Amino acid sequence: MSINHKGKKLTQQQLDSIIPVLNRNMAMTGKKNQAKFEAACEQAMANAGCPFEETPSWYYTKGYAPHHQAQIADEINGNTVAITYNDEDGRHARIMAAALELLAALQKCALHVSHYAAMPHAHPDAHRDAAEARHAIEKATTA
Repeated sequence: MSINHKGKKLTQQQLDSIIPVLNRNMAMTGKKNQAKFEAACEQAMANAGCPFEETPSWYYTKGYAPHHQAQIADEINGNTVAITYNDEDGRHARIMAAALELLAALQKCALHVSHYAAMPHAHPDAHRDAAEARHAIEKATTA
């Protein structure tokens, strides 16, 4: 089973944390109660140490001749995030549009690889791979 909240699929830990809220509020109806319910769910997730965070999502539109300027924009407000030039097939724009999701996935993988690297049966390259992932994350997240 999966539940989407504000367009984002909740993790199992987040689902587990909102079960009491679901049980208490099954009879709630209407927009006012819906807002209270969503706020209660978000508070339950925060209290359980797995807060709900709205991750911005970007999309791109392919550019056309003569300049092949592709646009990357924010799905929430439509604001332009970036423009690529001479990007005839849109591959640079596609990568940029996926950057936030790629970073989030890399952060999760880095945690798992770091944990695995500490185990006695870990692959010899696990420490190096974890360090490379941490370096890439630092490069993407520091000014």
